[in-house]
Amino acid sequence: MNIFNVDIVRNEWDAFWNDATDIKKTHEDANVLIVSMPYNTNSAEATQLEKMMSACKLDGTKYNIVQVPATEKIAWHKLKSIFAPQYVILLGIMPAQLGISASFRLFGPNRFDNAIFIASLSLTEMEQKPEAKKQLWAEGLKPMFVDNMQ
Repeated sequence: MNIFNVDIVRNEWDAFWNDATDIKKTHEDANVLIVSMPYNTNSAEATQLEKMMSACKLDGTKYNIVQVPATEKIAWHKLKSIFAPQYVILLGIMPAQLGISASFRLFGPNRFDNAIFIASLSLTEMEQKPEAKKQLWAEGLKPMFVDNMQ
């Protein structure tokens, strides 16, 4: 008789216990972590992200960026131990990809694990949906970084 009718945990969940030594901090004093879907360095997405951070009065030394493909997972606890961010901006990344079992309100600030998360669509999706970009600015980025409403 089967008491629990479940499969064994799939290998895809091993990512949450894998070593993350290949992830390096590029800016030591940065308190903002951006976790994004992959984009090319000289692309429209990269330009858009740079403009967004500039509007937030954040130069390139104030944030670190980690790019995570949609099919991969990376453990939040590993990111937290490497970067120790106060703010985390998720661009097209679902909390479950980070091993976080919580629902985040889209575009607005979410307090979780001693950090403030702002979840949003990917940079590519925001290029196609300017109203989403406006909502991200009005409800998430501006209040946190310009108005300092923490």
